[in-house]
Amino acid sequence: MEKKVKIDIPIYFGYLIIVFSDDLKAVSDKYKLGLEEQNYPAFVVGDKDLSGVNQYWMVFNPKYICHTIIAHEVVHCANWLFFDISAKPDLINDEPYAYLVGWITGQIYKYAEKNGININ
Repeated sequence: MEKKVKIDIPIYFGYLIIVFSDDLKAVSDKYKLGLEEQNYPAFVVGDKDLSGVNQYWMVFNPKYICHTIIAHEVVHCANWLFFDISAKPDLINDEPYAYLVGWITGQIYKYAEKNGININ
C-alpha cells in the first residue's frame, strides 16, 4: 500500500510530498531517497526535483503514525526547508517558523483523513 501526494508549498516555495506506506524502505528505494535501515516509523528527506526545485519527502508508516511522530517529523521538515532557503529560526519572532510548522502539520492530517488513516 502506498498513498502519495505532492503539494506546492506557499510562501517558501518547493513541494511537500507526503507518503503513507507500510514499507518505508521500498518507498525510499523506489524514489531514491537514501534510507538505509528499515525499522523507522517515519522519515523526512529533502532533495531537488529534476528542475532544481526543493522538495521535502515525509514518509509515514500508517501502522505507527501518531501525534508525537508527526510533530517530530514536522520539525525535521521545517528545519530542512529553513536550511535550504538560508533562513534562521528567530526565537523572538518565531511566527514564520510557527506558520510553516502549522501548515505542514495541517497537510499531513488532511491527507491522512482523506485516505482513512487513523492517527493515535
